[in-house]
Amino acid sequence: HPFSTPLNSNAYLWARNLLATRLYQCPVIFLEPYVMNSTDFIERIKAGDYEGIKFIDGKNRRSVYREYAHAVADGLASYYSSHMTNLLIAGAGFLGSEIARQAAADFHVTTLTKSGGDGSLACDLSSESDIKSLRDKIPTPDLIIHCASSGRGGPTAYQAIFVNGTRRLKETFPEAHLLFTSSTSVYHQTEGETVDETSP
Repeated sequence: HPFSTPLNSNAYLWARNLLATRLYQCPVIFLEPYVMNSTDFIERIKAGDYEGIKFIDGKNRRSVYREYAHAVADGLASYYSSHMTNLLIAGAGFLGSEIARQAAADFHVTTLTKSGGDGSLACDLSSESDIKSLRDKIPTPDLIIHCASSGRGGPTAYQAIFVNGTRRLKETFPEAHLLFTSSTSVYHQTEGETVDETSP
């Protein structure tokens, strides 16, 4: 592929020319546990969220959303819980709230949503003053997970939430580790088209 190259001849480790590697002035590691364009994954996405197990594409499967959130929470607990206690989750939609639920046994969890409520603190991630005020409202986080949505607001909202919001969280809590989860909706293709690094 013209926009990616294997590292050290390792079939599982690739360098890719993606926007985030140009936006963030730090090492960026991308984890893609699901192949977005695979028929298996698409069928699981179409099934939506559900309790328990469903027979999908020839196999018994639990919800792909819960599976993903469980893997993230388990990884966090395994790596961080022995030396970190305060977890800040920016964005408490399905992924954020499920990670919070599963991580609660191992961390003191604070969640942020734009309007607050349901146990979350109100914080507009596009607002510098909202983010800076967190210093006086919450325990200093050891780890921040950014999984907020732009609310389908287009390029301006993406810049405000994903780029500026992430940067301000890191500036406000420079000692915290940061895990950024992106969104498939950063791509213009919304009708099931193939998406790669050349996609607008």
